Amino acid sequence: MPSSRRGRIASAVQFALPLPRLRAHGKKLAHEGKCWDVAEKEFKLPAYENWPGYAGNVQFIARRYCALWGRGT
Repeated sequence: MPSSRRGRIASAVQFALPLPRLRAHGKKLAHEGKCWDVAEKEFKLPAYENWPGYAGNVQFIARRYCALWGRGT
């Protein structure tokens, strides 16, 4: 963990930066009726594929947004 306040803020911003893109992509798949199985397979964001843990956890992000947007909200 960074020792300075600036380092902690930069880490938080870096983490939060892709959230609007993830949300928009999940909403699009849900509104197309592709939840659950199809969305888990198609939910890909190439800009973040090199992040640690991306490949093993991307399906959980798809499930989260399918649960939110797949109910017609």
